[in-house]
Amino acid sequence: MNDELRTAFEATTYRVLHPAEAVDIRIGRHNAALDDLLEESAETWAFITAWNPRGAADGRSPTNLARAGELRRACAGFPCHEGVGLAEKGSDHPAEESLFVVGISAAEAVEVARRFGQLAVVVGRRGGVAELVWC
Repeated sequence: MNDELRTAFEATTYRVLHPAEAVDIRIGRHNAALDDLLEESAETWAFITAWNPRGAADGRSPTNLARAGELRRACAGFPCHEGVGLAEKGSDHPAEESLFVVGISAAEAVEVARRFGQLAVVVGRRGGVAELVWC
């Protein structure tokens, strides 16, 4: 991946839209509130989108909305919370509907993200930092 793309992914805020309180994920940082979102036995999580394959911004197009529904079905075996990827302020890249998926392994998350043409996925472990994994 080129440096500009890496920088954009790392500058994005990955927001979990939990009913009690939104929780922000930032690459390379730990957020204790994420641990509270994990099911008691879950140790891992991923933040995945199906929007804008290969980084081609398409906003709230019918195609992106359909992909979001397909992603929900693909992750149906895991507890999920709605989320949104928010590009750095000043960017013209639209917010991306996403899912915070509880209990999914990094390898499974990469597999799902690849199925939807994604360039990267954000993964983490209980007590750990958020990591950007290229697909």
